[in-house]
Amino acid sequence: MSLKKCYNSVIHIIVMMPLFVFLFCGTTFAGDTSVRINSVRITVSDYLKNIEIDGNEEIPSISESDFSVPDNNQYEISNVTWLGNDSLNIGGTPNVEIYLTSMEKQRTNDYYTYYYFSGTYNSQNVHVNGGNFVSARLEGNYALRVVISLKGIKGTYQSPSSPAWSYSTLGLAVWTAPANTSGYYKVSLFRDGVKTANIITDQTSLNMYPYMVRTGSYHFEVSTIPYTEAQKNGKESDAVASSTININEGETSDGSGTYNDSKYLLNSNNVLNGAQLTGNMNITNTAVNYNSGTTYTVYNSHTGQTTTLPGYENTVVSNGSTTTNTGSYTTGSWYKEGNYWYFKTVDGSKVCSDWLLWKNAYYRFDSDGKMLTGFYYKDNFSTYYLSNSGALKTGWVLINNTWYYMNPQVGEYYGLMYRDAVVNIGDKSYYFDADGKMRTGWVIIKDADGIDQYYYFYPKTAENGNNYGHMAKGTTILDGFTIAADGHWIH
Repeated sequence: MSLKKCYNSVIHIIVMMPLFVFLFCGTTFAGDTSVRINSVRITVSDYLKNIEIDGNEEIPSISESDFSVPDNNQYEISNVTWLGNDSLNIGGTPNVEIYLTSMEKQRTNDYYTYYYFSGTYNSQNVHVNGGNFVSARLEGNYALRVVISLKGIKGTYQSPSSPAWSYSTLGLAVWTAPANTSGYYKVSLFRDGVKTANIITDQTSLNMYPYMVRTGSYHFEVSTIPYTEAQKNGKESDAVASSTININEGETSDGSGTYNDSKYLLNSNNVLNGAQLTGNMNITNTAVNYNSGTTYTVYNSHTGQTTTLPGYENTVVSNGSTTTNTGSYTTGSWYKEGNYWYFKTVDGSKVCSDWLLWKNAYYRFDSDGKMLTGFYYKDNFSTYYLSNSGALKTGWVLINNTWYYMNPQVGEYYGLMYRDAVVNIGDKSYYFDADGKMRTGWVIIKDADGIDQYYYFYPKTAENGNNYGHMAKGTTILDGFTIAADGHWIH
């Protein structure tokens, strides 16, 4: 062989060696492959397709075995849990959070196929047998969080408890919500055993005085009822009855203040009802420091006696002991001078710098005796709202297209505007800013440890239905924001 041929052969071998090594290595590593999971199928166990509980039961616990996926070794169920406390009662449509984990499959020659999640998963490629797709979210490449909804829970609601008449407000019916409730109640008023009115409400107290237009013995009965379309699977509870009260001459109502369509609802028809509501309210987070211990003298035009604003005791100290101050008012009348209304007692004196109870409503007068309207600022911490008629407003109040909430609970803070606070009204939570205005959208609120947390309050949109103003809890919003059961954004 010539030197030139030998040289060319060596060059050929040197050039071909990297290609040989590349092909050899490619054959070795090409055996393990990665495959995207294109679609997901989840099957719900039969017993979860039609859940039925009675008023005293809780929704059953669930586990991974209550759901199944195809036996193709692509993915498996790693965890399941109920999602959202509000939907776990009778009539509710419960949501389930399911975590799927991708798997690996061993093939021949010790090669593996690795499956992974990637891209978008929605109702087109997530199929649910026995439920409905709600949302899906990637958790890296190897886990997928899927939320599904089941059929509405069937059963009979629990009855309310402790139906009673308010000891301080004539005709105010109060009761306690049961643990398993729809949040809606039917209140029936009876006079001498004959039904005179039926009212539907989503509150746990209701002013029935407008219907007490005749003397007699009155009692009311209240039951928990299904009301919304989503609650159609629930059944009305047994009614519970209050004790009776007697309405005598001089105590009857003039019939004003009855409820339109026999309904007294806060969360209906996608808007808030501007009527004076008397809901179940608790402060859960507030920076407001309300003063206490102040005594308000109030003249009761029905009895001619001096009483106090609900929650206050009108007492004086005499010779070291505490005695009740009965006052000197007996009867009186309204009169108008110029543009202002005044109230004159039987002794001819005007009510000044004081409250007046007249026909089951409270009125406030300034130091000159003028009846006040609009906002009344007692001090830097205490704000009330008086209607154009002068009557103190409680519950929800719409002022210049802004919602405010005045404490309707009989007690020390009766009628006060709530500010810088999260307020529970019924089973919903709302936020009122430092000016008392109801806020929607994202709100930052410090938690118990002083850490800023994000909360979301539904704005008024057609999509949100009757969630207007409510704090989102235990759900997913805005296509991917996970909200914890207490309302804070998990991020």
